[in-house]
Amino acid sequence: MLFALDNISNGNWEDIRTVVCILILVTTKKGSIVRLACIPVFTAILYLQLWGSSTSASTPFQVSSEGRSLGNYLHHLNLLVLIGVDLKTDATHSLWSRLKSAVFYYAFNLRGIGTVHQTKNIPELPRYFRGKSNPKYEFILRQVTIGFWEYLVADLGLSLLRRLSDERRSRYYGAGEEWISWTDGTAAQWRLRFLATLVFWPTLKVALDIGHRFGSALLTATSMTSMSEWPPMFGSITSAYKLRNFWGKFWHQFPRWSLTSYSNLITREWLRIPKQSLFGRYLNNAIVFALSGAVHLAANWKSNIFDGDVGCCLFYLSFVVGYIIEDFIQHIWNSGKGRMIGTLSPSAMKKSYSVLPYLEKAVAVAWVLGFLTIVTPWWIYPYLRQQPVLTVPYSFVDTFGMTNMLSSAGLGAVFLYQVFEARP
Repeated sequence: MLFALDNISNGNWEDIRTVVCILILVTTKKGSIVRLACIPVFTAILYLQLWGSSTSASTPFQVSSEGRSLGNYLHHLNLLVLIGVDLKTDATHSLWSRLKSAVFYYAFNLRGIGTVHQTKNIPELPRYFRGKSNPKYEFILRQVTIGFWEYLVADLGLSLLRRLSDERRSRYYGAGEEWISWTDGTAAQWRLRFLATLVFWPTLKVALDIGHRFGSALLTATSMTSMSEWPPMFGSITSAYKLRNFWGKFWHQFPRWSLTSYSNLITREWLRIPKQSLFGRYLNNAIVFALSGAVHLAANWKSNIFDGDVGCCLFYLSFVVGYIIEDFIQHIWNSGKGRMIGTLSPSAMKKSYSVLPYLEKAVAVAWVLGFLTIVTPWWIYPYLRQQPVLTVPYSFVDTFGMTNMLSSAGLGAVFLYQVFEARP
């Protein structure tokens, strides 16, 4: 019997748990004993997912799929137990309406779009759609076109990261290279860290966004959902000039709802820490990032990467330290800025008010880039030294060449900017 369970794939276990979650949402009320019984059952399924047969994911889409087990486990228990979504109390809701809500508004809606639990700072639909005579058609066309371009960019980024000989890969990304310090790292090593970071984050962004683009186009085309239920997955890169903004406004918010529920349970319900407490604020951050690290650690294990556990955890927890440093420096600067400007002449004061915001933004961007350059290799170097390195299912770069595809991506970016008003 146990042997038979071990032969069930990670994806099949995921489907089983999701279906069970949907059925329980539809048929039970908040606080039901059936929901509480799901805790050990879902935990047993998670155990079989994480410690069953491992896989060797070769694409970012497989890594995302294989690594979703812990994240979805936390999401499902959040729906059933922590916040206790109740679709059955209102007798006016038919079985079909409850089923549709359970599927589209809760089980697969990690950001809570269109519900009272919607995550903060979700981007609005682009202004491009305002005033369009057929916005649904425009939405589908825009999503599909951008999705194809993002696939090409992901292909380019992954090709840049993997097109190295075994000797150079070992020298650049070898064991321990992620841990170099300011004192023992060479200029070449730090330059490589910066370039790897600069290529990795845009590549990861578009790789994650592709499924969102095509999925939203398909479900909107079939009228199963409306375009209003598909706000952008990512915010504007122009908002990522602080570490808090990077995660809170620019990056996707998929795990935020469920992870925040768990952190609030610990800090407010169990520890009774006041909501406005500074310590509680940072403890909440620490819990959310620790859980996020655990979620991504599961992706490592399912990708057969076992030498990146410490780096993955430290990468996410490092942002708590980054937040503290950022908040402290910002507090000191804001406290002294007014007094400093007050000592200037009227003309100099006027000039400072026009120049200072740009200077502050430039320093903030440098801070974010510098911090990411230090900590990103802790997480990604174990992936980059893997053989084979992650790739896309079909590589246009391998077929048509790097130069041709770089030109195509550049022309595509101009086309998207001019025709669809797409912005980074």
